[in-house]
Amino acid sequence: MTKQLPNPRASSGRFAKGQSGNPNGRPKGSSGHAAELRRQEQDALKLAANTADVIAKTARLAMVEIEMPELTPLFDAICDGVKDEVNAGQIGPSSLASLRAGYDDLQESELAGAFFLHVGLPANCEWEVFKTHYWLRGRIDFKRHANDLRHFPPIAKALVDAA
Repeated sequence: MTKQLPNPRASSGRFAKGQSGNPNGRPKGSSGHAAELRRQEQDALKLAANTADVIAKTARLAMVEIEMPELTPLFDAICDGVKDEVNAGQIGPSSLASLRAGYDDLQESELAGAFFLHVGLPANCEWEVFKTHYWLRGRIDFKRHANDLRHFPPIAKALVDAA
């Protein structure tokens, strides 16, 4: 006969404060996969920005070496622009860049206006509005975006036809 463990639930069916339904669950202080991915993405963005700084420094040294220091401001502007684009999600290893690629693909299709209206955005939706629409708690809500795409009639029909 197995020994019955005490039920940590209150009469309301909820667990009592400080009690867990899974006492062997994730240890306190550890993070989930989503948090780890966000942390790695931030590290990648910092690396990309640092790489731009290293390239700029190397270019400055090269300009002095070849006696063309007047080109230094140009290289500084290019590297600053790259860092701005990385931080804006236009380029680089970020989920924002992935969403931007999807937005750009939509803009190139004849379905863009219809899709934007389908999800409650203006037909001539700008990138910042689109990004804000899918931004949730400091990250891109790809699940929402995927559901919006899946329920968009032309895509839903294509999925049914492909099955």
